[in-house]
Amino acid sequence: MCYLFSRWVQEKRQLPCSQAKGNWAFIHFLHETYPQKGGNCINVQIGISSQKIFDRFKGALFSDKLGPQESHLNDRLGYLMGMKEDYWWALSSTSEEKVAETLTRGIREFGIPFIEKHISDEDLCRFFLSTMFKHWFGRLLIFIGLGDRRPLLYLVFLLKETGDEVNFKKVAKFIYKRHRQRPFLGGGSIGDFLLSLGFHP
Repeated sequence: MCYLFSRWVQEKRQLPCSQAKGNWAFIHFLHETYPQKGGNCINVQIGISSQKIFDRFKGALFSDKLGPQESHLNDRLGYLMGMKEDYWWALSSTSEEKVAETLTRGIREFGIPFIEKHISDEDLCRFFLSTMFKHWFGRLLIFIGLGDRRPLLYLVFLLKETGDEVNFKKVAKFIYKRHRQRPFLGGGSIGDFLLSLGFHP
């Protein structure tokens, strides 16, 4: 069983995705080699993708297919389990069974509730609004390898799509003031994008 678990992780690396409230959730297994940890290590990334974001920004994203690499909200299982670092579990002939049990429990008790709590567009908006100026939001930018304003653009777009005009105006004003002249993902400027959503400076 442990051997099969290890091979499945190395070859497939992803649980079947699921759809709820129009959006998609992914549980993605990451496999790397870390000599300092004894060799093969495993990590789990929990991701949520908004269908509306994907459809609107398609062509300016990492991929033309929905998947873990195009998650609009994600986190590593270790963080969700309360660890203070991006934890990688070492796999060996003696540890596989324990690691499999730990990851199964972690996904069930922390990963699935994370997905259920943030799966809808309204849920995503609430999360990003609550973390917009906090450390987690900065970690999100680094974690998904962006270092840009993409999550802010996702947020302001979803606020408009979900009809939250009050927060849409607040976030759009924040972005417009700081980033309006910067290039937009698909051409033009961020300011032009905000105006196209109905924002009036």
